[in-house]
Amino acid sequence: MITKKEKVSIIGAAACFIIFMFLLDISLAFLVNLQFYFFDIPSGGISFEVIKPLIAIFFLIMGFCFLSVSGFYKDNYKIGLVALVILPFIMLRFSFMQLFLFAAILLASLFIVPLSNTYGQELKKWKYFRVGSNSVGKALFLFNIIIVAGIFIAVSMNLTFYQVQYKNKLVSTFFSSLPENIPDEQAAANIPSIIDSVPLFKTISDLLPIFTALTVWVILEIVKQFGSLVAGIMSSILIRIYEKI
Repeated sequence: MITKKEKVSIIGAAACFIIFMFLLDISLAFLVNLQFYFFDIPSGGISFEVIKPLIAIFFLIMGFCFLSVSGFYKDNYKIGLVALVILPFIMLRFSFMQLFLFAAILLASLFIVPLSNTYGQELKKWKYFRVGSNSVGKALFLFNIIIVAGIFIAVSMNLTFYQVQYKNKLVSTFFSSLPENIPDEQAAANIPSIIDSVPLFKTISDLLPIFTALTVWVILEIVKQFGSLVAGIMSSILIRIYEKI
């Protein structure tokens, strides 16, 4: 029988996962060219395309928080099946990468409930904080591994297409950074050949699956560190609220 606390966790996690899927709208081409978007940060022109996924990940972390708090009270891994709520989104946007996203969220959700229960029994100090921080941190690590593996495989499967996308973005980035006194025709004619002559850009293009996967991994690991802290704070709050249910 499902307890009241578990019902609250199911509803909370489901709502967070749905919001996450609504906000998350990332293509592989975006990830391949991700590093170029960070060039806009110093000028204060960072794109909403970069901010929006970070907001989405916050709700993913909140969904994991609800599951970790449920596991703190009862080891019922089936509560993690609430992640199936994202299945309609996966089907509507069906792609190879969407399958990895579905697997990452589902496996992390099933993993986090028994893990948080174990932490709840073993931890003595800062228990409420560390249950959320530790279990969500481990769940995000599992999530990151699956996502990065999916990105590597997906980019490798269609490498030529993404190499063209990468070069086009590289050309447009160079073009936009040129002084205004250089004629557009001259720049358009010379930039591609200049890019082709630089060994670094050729190496990145040849190793694009590895480079893209590593770039995303670094970003996701940074998010995991901050996400663990947020999860600890939120689990401390949620457990105190659950005590009154």
